[in-house]
Amino acid sequence: MATSGAYDVIVVGAGLTGALIASTLAAEGLQVVVLEAADATGGALRRQPGLALLGTPSLFTDAVTQLGEAQARALWELTSNNLVRLEILLDQNGVAMEKLGSLRLAATPDQTSAFRESVSALSTLGFNVSLEDDSRYGDLVAMSSPDDLVFVPRNLVSNLLDHENIILELNTEVHTIKRRADDSIAVWAYQRYLWADKVVYANGIHAIRQSSPLASHLHSTCIHTIVFDSDETEDDSRPLILDNGQMCFLPRQDLAYLTRWGRDEEENLRHLSAVAGQLSPGALVRERFTTRIASTNDSLPIVCESEAEPGVFYINGLAPLGLNLALTVTDELTALVLEGERPSLFGLDRLSAA
Repeated sequence: MATSGAYDVIVVGAGLTGALIASTLAAEGLQVVVLEAADATGGALRRQPGLALLGTPSLFTDAVTQLGEAQARALWELTSNNLVRLEILLDQNGVAMEKLGSLRLAATPDQTSAFRESVSALSTLGFNVSLEDDSRYGDLVAMSSPDDLVFVPRNLVSNLLDHENIILELNTEVHTIKRRADDSIAVWAYQRYLWADKVVYANGIHAIRQSSPLASHLHSTCIHTIVFDSDETEDDSRPLILDNGQMCFLPRQDLAYLTRWGRDEEENLRHLSAVAGQLSPGALVRERFTTRIASTNDSLPIVCESEAEPGVFYINGLAPLGLNLALTVTDELTALVLEGERPSLFGLDRLSAA
């Protein structure tokens, strides 16, 4: 049986979340190995640019209904802090970014009052948002947040993993783990065992297929993307959040990325085709691709340690626009791994109690 040397931490998954936690732990002096089943890093966003938002894709009033006013405000404050820190991190790593902002469009004229209420509440709380009415968007009201960032996540992932304390193994799918006699954790991957004091699963959709404590709290979310030529003469190149926060139109240079997510693949494709025809009629389609991620019912991430297997940690459930919480979630996981500090917002207990 082939074996490999011991590490402090094994991170399963080389998407942005896996890269962030690996980089954070490596900066603490730990020896980290990152195992990625695919042949490239970047996770679900490795083929397209990403948008980091202020707040949540849905309206602030929806967050208040779901979480209560105090927690909804705290969530938006976390995303505001996340944007500032993300901008600094991108600059430190030499990764290009654009502060394009974004527009969140009402799905129907009936949503106008909810949009106005959300913008009024957020402005009163000091968030940098405003309301726009523009015939370019079918006479629908829109919320503008000018500080939102666009960047290429895979470029940041590549830089984060380029660290002397990190070993990256591609094409290495993890099959099982077991406890060793010295209480370290052995991971069976690519026909050999690696072992470490701690293991972090940041492996997206694969968590549903494993016997993990997260499996019953996650569902598979399908993400369809159409890439087509963008109109370089368009004056307003801001990303658009559409369809009650389930669709994103992201122009970048000479291409535009239209993405929709949900459980129903046929519905996703139907909505995408209709909106693509409205936004860019006659545009040449360059590519179409589909991926899947794991999402929670409340669209917020999960950070936890396995009760059955101490030293095995999970971070998952970031929604398709989850870049707005990536650094915050990494903070909670780091505190749990290094200090045993229970997550304050994204723990598994909130779903177990539901």
